[in-house]
Amino acid sequence: MDILINLNHNLFLFLNQYNFPLADKLMLLITSTGNGLVLITFILIALAIFDRKKMLRVFLSVLLAGIVGGIVVHLLKLGIDASRPLVIFPDAHFLGEPLKMGSFPSGHTQLCFSTAVILAKEYKKNWKLFYLWAFIVGYSRIYVGAHFPMDIIAGGIIGYLSGKFIVWYNWLLNKELCEPSNTKREENVAGNN
Repeated sequence: MDILINLNHNLFLFLNQYNFPLADKLMLLITSTGNGLVLITFILIALAIFDRKKMLRVFLSVLLAGIVGGIVVHLLKLGIDASRPLVIFPDAHFLGEPLKMGSFPSGHTQLCFSTAVILAKEYKKNWKLFYLWAFIVGYSRIYVGAHFPMDIIAGGIIGYLSGKFIVWYNWLLNKELCEPSNTKREENVAGNN
């Protein structure tokens, strides 16, 4: 376990050290897109402008995937209560709010990956862009000093799985709504005899 912790810390220090003023502003902007309120507002506006037809379904799917993953993240944060990089490496590069606890896993990354899964399913042509955005937000969390790499990996996995769960649930729901029930099939067969 010590090897994994050391690797996590060393990788954080390696990635966090590459910073410069112009990137600071850009990374703060990028990391803000993983904030729940910012992301939901952006998704709503984008759907209203570009795809009103799918707006309700996509928005509710993003919201549900975020909530499902968010519950898992919140429970893990409460149970583990891991220190943030600021506590362990106070001389590293930090931007934004000085966070001290609740490092594992990354909620911003979870939300971005769950959203990327939903958007990739709905807009298949742009799937690479959605996942690239989620990866960049994850990296930005290390850049601003909010999370360790393992926090990002765990948040990404939780987000991916919660997004896939909602995609599966939607498929199941559509299958149920589109297929006639067994009772109706049996009635049709009985009525034809």
